[in-house]
Amino acid sequence: MTLAAFKLGKTPVTVTEFKKCVAASACRSSNYTSYSQDDTCNYDRGKHWKTHPMTCVSWYGAKEYCEWIGGRLPTEEEWEYAATHNGTEHLDTKYPWGDELTPEKANYYFSHISDTTAVGHYSPAGDSPLGLVDMSGNVAEWTSSKLSSESDKYVNKGGGYASGKTQLEVSYRPSDLGSPAPEDQLYYQGFRCAK
Repeated sequence: MTLAAFKLGKTPVTVTEFKKCVAASACRSSNYTSYSQDDTCNYDRGKHWKTHPMTCVSWYGAKEYCEWIGGRLPTEEEWEYAATHNGTEHLDTKYPWGDELTPEKANYYFSHISDTTAVGHYSPAGDSPLGLVDMSGNVAEWTSSKLSSESDKYVNKGGGYASGKTQLEVSYRPSDLGSPAPEDQLYYQGFRCAK
């Protein structure tokens, strides 16, 4: 597959960044859940979570934010390319940094943190070859790609802090049954934007 040139955010969108969209009335409250509504969500959780990824945001809320900044959600193919490409060649590794997964490289189930970390907490050890952070672990990320032509669900990539090793693999593609619906606002679900 040939991809047109694109840019991808270095980090997942943080709570601080998302709050600007809310303040501008461009991100609607119906598309995300705050900490006061669900204590597993990061929005308005407190000052220590400002640099954590935005969680509990629906696919619609993620799309709303990306369009507000003049971008869009990445396709599944763009996300995978950015995770394992060094600018010259595709490295075909299991994870953005290589083939071995350890708790020093990503926030996932076996890190035993049981919550998000500030974006970039695992940098540079867990970075992709292009320097993107948290491509695997911390939060799963929405894409603009549907799981299939018959599905109303969208692919999410990278796995989150409660995910096992397999879900963090760059090539992992969840099943329709195991994927969130676009309106779901889940504790492990975040996003980053493309242009």
